[in-house]
Amino acid sequence: MRFGFALKKYSKIITLSLALSLIGASSAFGSERVVLTSIGSFAGTIVNNYEKDTGNINTSSENVSGGAENIEVVKQLRQETYIEKTLELINNERAKNSLSPLKLNDKLCGSAQQYAEYMYKNDYFDHTSKEGSTSYSRISATIPDLLSTGENIGSGFKNPNDVVSAWMNSKMHRGNILNASYEIVGIGYCEGYWVMDFGGYTS
Repeated sequence: MRFGFALKKYSKIITLSLALSLIGASSAFGSERVVLTSIGSFAGTIVNNYEKDTGNINTSSENVSGGAENIEVVKQLRQETYIEKTLELINNERAKNSLSPLKLNDKLCGSAQQYAEYMYKNDYFDHTSKEGSTSYSRISATIPDLLSTGENIGSGFKNPNDVVSAWMNSKMHRGNILNASYEIVGIGYCEGYWVMDFGGYTS
């Protein structure tokens, strides 16, 4: 096992190599804290280096009046919009690299959404839950016949452009997004927590 730690003025890079290479990085921009981690069959070092994107999708519940019911409707709309936009962005990146698009899988989306909500409700951020479930165990329980799996997670990113930009500027996250063996993807979002689960039927 290897640990690497580097501290800069506004960024911290942490590298942890295990059997499945779990790597995480966090960065602070003023009072905003964003976090990324990725797991899959790749080794590398995260370099969290991206520019903030100004193209926010304006479905913020803060701008809605009419009670809790309307706020929940807007939150649901934002979640669905973010999932579709995130899928579009990652498939654009795959197209640039002559890779087939990932297909959104309802079962994987359900698993990813459940874990995004879990992290939000528990103020928690890790691929392994407090109860010990891992990204592999969650994905495999959802679709048992997958031969390759991976997961990207993020926290503190306000829109799909921000989180995908950050993932694409990280070797590990980029590796998952551009993995030719992955065919399907599930995307979850809950109040700034992002989960992207990958699956493939070939190793």
